[in-house]
Amino acid sequence: MLLRGPYPNLHLQKELCGKAAYDLVLTITSSKEILYDNTATSDTLVSGLGAYRPVIVEVGPGIVEGSMCVVDDPVGAPVKAGDIIQAGKNWSQVGSLADHLTGTPREMVSVFYKSVGCAARDLAACGVAMAGMIELG
Repeated sequence: MLLRGPYPNLHLQKELCGKAAYDLVLTITSSKEILYDNTATSDTLVSGLGAYRPVIVEVGPGIVEGSMCVVDDPVGAPVKAGDIIQAGKNWSQVGSLADHLTGTPREMVSVFYKSVGCAARDLAACGVAMAGMIELG
């Protein structure tokens, strides 16, 4: 475990070698190469908060193509969402967060949430989360 905070069931750790099951995978970088690309599963929510330009990518095509893709900004995503752009996902298969939250729940499917429209809020949320954590050596 990398960090411990006030939430006993929240454990932040580096990706383990091999196939590990995570509840949430959160990417917040400006990487130009894929950082995470396991098989998409309904047990893991993958949330991409970085990769806000077409040349930037964090999450690979295995996750993007194998998941229901939901974006916060359906107008900006086709020119900003590097993960989805580089995977070649058909934009007709990408839904908006607003529609997803107000629609009828689907059966258990894997979800890739991609944020491109509110980077300042993403950073603020990460800052609040990190402020509550105590770094372990």
